[in-house]
Amino acid sequence: MLTTAIRTNLSARICHRVDTIEDFLHLFPDGRELDITAADRTMPQGVSIASIGDMRTPVRLRSVYLPTEACWQINDLMCTEGLKVRDLPDRVDLDKAA
Repeated sequence: MLTTAIRTNLSARICHRVDTIEDFLHLFPDGRELDITAADRTMPQGVSIASIGDMRTPVRLRSVYLPTEACWQINDLMCTEGLKVRDLPDRVDLDKAA
């Protein structure tokens, strides 16, 4: 059985820049008819093509890359402010590796 959260995200599609239109068509089979494509070498880093939830037509999406350590720092700040945050798995292993 899948949770509601997982079922809701099964239709989500996000594609960052790819080398060929064939690669893009794996995620967006109707990609040849779209006005946008991820098979565009001029597409800036951090920009992707996304179709999430009820969005029928894919759109360009700006995303930000955060290294793992930055995610831990954000989590620590949230905990300091009293927000209830669940520990991510393998935190102990990451601390030992650092």
